Amino acid sequence: MEFNLILNLAILSLFCGSIISINLSPCAKWNSSGIAVAGNSIYGSSSNELANPTGIFLDKGKKILYIADHNNGRIQVFLLNNSSNKSITLISNLKYPVRIYVDNQETIYIALDTSKRIEKWIKGATQGVQVGQECRGCSALWIDEEKDYVYMSEWIRNRVSKWSNETENTTTVAGQSDRTGATNQFLNGPKGFYFDKKSDTIYVADTGNHRIQKWLKNAEQGITVAGSSSGKRGEDAASLWFPENVFIDDQTNVIYVTDTNNNRIQRWLFNASQAETIIGASGRGNRTDQLNHPTDLAFDDEGNLYVCDSYNNRVQMFQLIDNQLCSKGNNSINE
Repeated sequence: MEFNLILNLAILSLFCGSIISINLSPCAKWNSSGIAVAGNSIYGSSSNELANPTGIFLDKGKKILYIADHNNGRIQVFLLNNSSNKSITLISNLKYPVRIYVDNQETIYIALDTSKRIEKWIKGATQGVQVGQECRGCSALWIDEEKDYVYMSEWIRNRVSKWSNETENTTTVAGQSDRTGATNQFLNGPKGFYFDKKSDTIYVADTGNHRIQKWLKNAEQGITVAGSSSGKRGEDAASLWFPENVFIDDQTNVIYVTDTNNNRIQRWLFNASQAETIIGASGRGNRTDQLNHPTDLAFDDEGNLYVCDSYNNRVQMFQLIDNQLCSKGNNSINE
């Protein structure tokens, strides 16, 4: 494979049920300053305000942004084509929603941390129903609409599990239930995860161990693909500090991480020993080129990057500005 070949990147968002193909170079660059597409950095409950949002979902076709507005206990919808930056409250009176997934029928699935469950809200419903078994410390979810599986991470139980709607059985697919540690068979307070449907591989933000772990199908232990394998936190390019989410480019194996306590978005190229900061290089803050406790990320059809900037009470969009081919010798390409 030529090093300077742009690959067709099939972006499968952690919370998106459809594959969207774009030409995104592993060496792409984004504007260092973002645009607030939701929220205005003020902690509040009005239609143009958010209160520590934690999860986002992009309906790329309709250009709709769904937000888990954590401290307001609601799901907000922002129309990205609307310049007013005002939202519609779709669901309210929730107990601390942390992540969301929207299927092709516009059914919304919500991970509720303190309520210990995932709720399913059919379009137009006035009440949600629980899906799956109890989810203790429910921190992320993904729905396999074809196989009717619900995947969920439980930071209290230190695992990622799979629940079958057909059999109503729950299977642990990463970590060991109710056990923790820094060796590869364990997870420590996992948050977000990315599921690769083609290989049944799960990439887990092993938050308390400050690393990203790759779990192959039926594996008994994970493989560290980003951060320190020893579970130690850090602020340098080889380290992470309480990462809360991860996105994988299936074709090039490029890893994008919300490095939450380091207030940055990190890109780990294939087989790289350290990462590049693509967003947040200016340190923690509330300027447009800064983040404060980022918790989630997503890409749109144009390759623009959306970041849930939680403690700044906003979602920022960082525009793709350079999609140049990688230079020869760059180790970002998986030969």
